[in-house]
Formats: sequence, structure tokens, C-alpha cells
Amino acid sequence: MLLPCAALGKLDIQEQLRKIPPTEQEEIAYFFKNAVFWDSFGYVLFGYKPCAIGVQYEISWSPLSWLKWVLPHPRKLWKGWRAWRKYESLFPHPKFLLFTEKGAHTDLFVILINRNQFVQTVRQHQADFESVLGKPFEPDHLFESDHTLLSEKLQNHDGLIGTVLGYGRNNAWAFFKGQRSLDSFTLPHENEQFLTFCRKAKYNSITCQTLDLAGMPLPGFKADLNDPETIELRRLYVEARKAIQDHYREADFLLLTLELLTSQYIPLPPELCP
Repeated sequence: MLLPCAALGKLDIQEQLRKIPPTEQEEIAYFFKNAVFWDSFGYVLFGYKPCAIGVQYEISWSPLSWLKWVLPHPRKLWKGWRAWRKYESLFPHPKFLLFTEKGAHTDLFVILINRNQFVQTVRQHQADFESVLGKPFEPDHLFESDHTLLSEKLQNHDGLIGTVLGYGRNNAWAFFKGQRSLDSFTLPHENEQFLTFCRKAKYNSITCQTLDLAGMPLPGFKADLNDPETIELRRLYVEARKAIQDHYREADFLLLTLELLTSQYIPLPPELCP
């Protein structure tokens, strides 16, 4: 079902999906549902956030790896990621970067970047980036080697990483400096539907992960709740969550996600809607 207030491109996503066996389509959909609704990829796809990071687990011979691997959720995510990489070439996505970067232990970060939003954010705070990285640069140079974005290009600097994750420049740098007065950005009532889902499912609300649209949480990070930047971010992300939920509510999830990723489905601003 095509939703109103969107421009459509020429790539036939349904035709491309027919080249993928149904079981692998389901695996890919599971991976993306977790990424879109839980790891904030939805905010990136809809242009509200420059970058988002999810965590996968690589299988290795460590006890921690095997412990995670026997749990259904991490195993299904890994299978979904492998299936996506197998068929990714069917869905070119030049406006987005989707790649992995090795984390600590068996963690594998899955990173989604909205190239335009990312470049705009870096340019807006270019003095910060040049001060930390020690040299003038063009934001596009950060994309030259995807797999070292956090560790080498941004030098694992919490101030820079938080900025490109859409946490707000002031919040990111306050976190980097170890400011103790920061609070959780999301207030309890703002994630009420998410927490209600967790309670009904008898899950611990701290670790509950839901693939349910109504349970989509706001981005989570530490923030100065009285900073005007934070107040504006809250307004933006609450508005964004509603827009994302509205677009997905009547849509085929995987179809719409791939249309967004390949820029075949471009949500239009309200003033351009009929």
C-alpha cells in the first residue's frame, strides 16, 4: 500500500524482493524491524538523525559469544544481517551508508548514516571536529573507509560521536567531559507505550526489546534537560516518532524500509502534502 505525501522513485522494490526466498525476506525484515524501531534507524531513514548505531554479536570461540548466540533474539538478528548482506546489491542506497565496525570483545557495531544529514551536522560543528582531529578536512573524507569511522576517523571521541548521533552538541561534549548532572533524555511518560508493552510481556523494562510499532522508544542518551538544544531535540524526536509510526502503520514493513533506504520513497513535508 502506498502512503500519501511521498515521492516515489523508479527502482521496483517488489520486483527485487521476488528474487529473495520468503524465509530470507523474513530474516531481513526481523533485522530491520529491530534496527528501525529499537536502534533508532527509523529516525535516520526519515532524515531526523544523521547517524545511528546498533550492536550485533559475531560468533567466536569465547564463552560470552556462545552465551549470546544461544539466545533467539541475537541469533535471529545475526541471520538477518547475513541475509541482508547477501542481497544488498539488489538495493543500491547511495544516500545512506550501512556498514559494520568492530567493537569490543565480540560486539559488531552496525552503523547507518544519512550522508546529507551527517555532512550538514559535521559542517555545522566543523571547528569541534578540526580541534579534536587536528587538521582541516572535508566531511566527505570521513566516508573514505567505512569500517574505521568511530575508532580512527572520530578517534572514539564521545563529543564528536555524540554530535553525529544526533544527541546535541552540548550534551555530547558534556558527556565527554564527565558532567555528572546529566539526566536521561527520555522521560518515563514519553516511552509509556514501550514500557507498557514490556510489562505485559513480563520483560524487564531495562532490557526489553520490542519489534512492535507502538512500542518504539525515543532515542536514548544523557542530556541536560534544561538546555534549549535538548528542549528542541525533544520536540523534534517526539514529532519524528509520530511521523514514523504514521508512515509505517498501514505499510508493508520491509517494502517501505527498502524504499526509504534506496530513496525510492521520500516522505514530503506537510506543506507539500495534498
